[in-house]
Amino acid sequence: MIDLMTDLRHGREREAAVAALLRRIHDLLPEADKQTAHQHLVSRLLLDRFAVPGGPGSGKQVQQPFDVQFPDRRPRRRHPRDAGWVLDFVPFASASLEEFWNRVETPAATGLRALDDGALFDHPAHVQALQDLMALHWIRSHRYLALHTQSFAQAIAARRDALLFDGSGLLRAAAAEVTGLHVTGRQGLELVAEKLLAPSVKLFASGALLRARMEEMYEQAREFTRRAGLEVVVPQEGEFLIGDSPAITLRSEGNTVHYGMALGDAGTLVLPVGPRHLIALGPEHRELRIAREDVDRINEVQVRAAEQHVFCRPGSPLERFAPAAARRRAQG
Repeated sequence: MIDLMTDLRHGREREAAVAALLRRIHDLLPEADKQTAHQHLVSRLLLDRFAVPGGPGSGKQVQQPFDVQFPDRRPRRRHPRDAGWVLDFVPFASASLEEFWNRVETPAATGLRALDDGALFDHPAHVQALQDLMALHWIRSHRYLALHTQSFAQAIAARRDALLFDGSGLLRAAAAEVTGLHVTGRQGLELVAEKLLAPSVKLFASGALLRARMEEMYEQAREFTRRAGLEVVVPQEGEFLIGDSPAITLRSEGNTVHYGMALGDAGTLVLPVGPRHLIALGPEHRELRIAREDVDRINEVQVRAAEQHVFCRPGSPLERFAPAAARRRAQG
């Protein structure tokens, strides 16, 4: 009886969650076509911190992007506004989503200034702002898009199988309602199942489901990061680079570092916030200094986790490290 009640409760919770998601999509419909084309997955706020003044008279900040898929391609320097973005990453109502992200990034800018001044832990609001910045980059990422796509495909496949193999005749009843015919053959039932699933597939294809889910998942990730301590990690030697999927979960087993697991399965979540600083989740608020070999391991993971580009300070020794790490990545 307890298991049955648990299943019923979870069923009601899932139904409520789906209903809330559909309501949010409905609310977003009037702004579906209001798009921001260039959507930064790496905040310009962070890219600016890896930048230096440009050439004479340019007055611009520049950075060095490396293509991890083509490590021998000569990198070009770019202004932070021209790097770290994806065209129409969220293809539905992204203008308001960008406003949502801006509301997260604005207090984070103040938190980063406090970090630079050595006063971060004097202000709980600054700590929370950086924890929120970590949650933002965890969700607004290539990794989350891949997870979203995979989860939807699995859910649709499971729902389709449930319809086809349900012994109660539910699908046949639906077929009679949709077509007015008594459908018995496998092919006919498959067509009816596809019709029933078509609205969900359309929501996914439009990007509406992704748009609403990103807001929802950000709030969950934000709750997770705020429950942890915030560690400020400083290299004893060397410096950090940043990839285009910069918020990375890590778990160490001996000398081996695993990455990319779910938040709840990770030992920590890390985010580089400048050549001399990285923030991570930990048991308490504190500052840590780490050895050069640990800095190199973190940078290696940034390269391996990147979708296409990594960035470092122009003139940094990492201009040699990044393509070498990309070649190691290509070799497995």
